[in-house]
Amino acid sequence: MKCLKDVMVYQTYNLELLEKYNFVFSRFLSYKDRFLNLYSRFYFYQIDCLIFRKRFCLKESLS
Repeated sequence: MKCLKDVMVYQTYNLELLEKYNFVFSRFLSYKDRFLNLYSRFYFYQIDCLIFRKRFCLKESLS
Protein backbone atom coordinates (compact mmCIF):
# COMPACT_ATOMS: atom_id res chain seq x y z
CA MET A 1 0.00 0.00 0.00
CA LYS A 2 1.35 3.42 -0.94
CA CYS A 3 1.79 5.98 1.72
CA LEU A 4 -0.14 9.24 1.45
CA LYS A 5 2.99 11.29 0.73
CA ASP A 6 3.81 9.23 -2.39
CA VAL A 7 0.27 9.56 -3.66
CA MET A 8 0.31 13.33 -3.16
CA VAL A 9 3.64 13.67 -4.99
CA TYR A 10 2.31 11.52 -7.80
CA GLN A 11 -0.83 13.64 -8.08
CA THR A 12 1.08 16.92 -8.17
CA TYR A 13 3.40 15.45 -10.80
CA ASN A 14 0.37 14.48 -12.87
CA LEU A 15 -1.06 17.95 -12.50
CA GLU A 16 2.18 19.53 -13.67
CA LEU A 17 2.26 17.24 -16.68
CA LEU A 18 -1.34 18.01 -17.44
CA GLU A 19 -0.71 21.75 -17.30
CA LYS A 20 2.33 21.38 -19.54
CA TYR A 21 0.47 19.31 -22.10
CA ASN A 22 -2.53 21.58 -21.88
CA PHE A 23 -0.31 24.58 -22.64
CA VAL A 24 1.34 22.81 -25.59
CA PHE A 25 -2.00 21.58 -26.87
CA SER A 26 -3.58 25.03 -26.62
CA ARG A 27 -0.61 26.52 -28.51
CA PHE A 28 -0.98 23.85 -31.15
CA LEU A 29 -4.70 24.57 -31.45
CA SER A 30 -4.12 28.28 -31.81
CA TYR A 31 -1.59 27.65 -34.59
CA LYS A 32 -3.99 25.23 -36.22
CA ASP A 33 -6.79 27.82 -36.06
CA ARG A 34 -4.54 30.47 -37.56
CA PHE A 35 -3.51 28.12 -40.34
CA LEU A 36 -7.12 27.18 -41.08
CA ASN A 37 -8.10 30.83 -41.07
CA LEU A 38 -5.38 31.69 -43.57
CA TYR A 39 -6.19 28.66 -45.67
CA SER A 40 -9.89 29.49 -45.77
CA ARG A 41 -9.13 33.10 -46.70
CA PHE A 42 -6.91 31.95 -49.53
CA TYR A 43 -9.47 29.38 -50.64
CA PHE A 44 -12.37 31.85 -50.67
CA TYR A 45 -10.16 34.41 -52.37
CA GLN A 46 -9.61 31.90 -55.17
CA ILE A 47 -13.36 31.29 -55.43
CA ASP A 48 -13.98 35.05 -55.61
CA CYS A 49 -11.41 35.33 -58.38
CA LEU A 50 -13.06 32.51 -60.29
CA ILE A 51 -16.49 34.13 -59.97
CA PHE A 52 -15.07 37.48 -61.06
CA ARG A 53 -13.34 35.83 -64.01
CA LYS A 54 -16.56 34.11 -65.09
CA ARG A 55 -18.53 37.34 -64.86
CA PHE A 56 -15.86 39.20 -66.77
CA CYS A 57 -15.82 36.53 -69.49
CA LEU A 58 -19.61 36.65 -69.69
CA LYS A 59 -19.55 40.43 -70.09
CA GLU A 60 -16.90 40.15 -72.78
CA SER A 61 -18.87 37.54 -74.69
CA LEU A 62 -22.13 39.51 -74.43
CA SER A 63 -20.63 42.76 -75.67
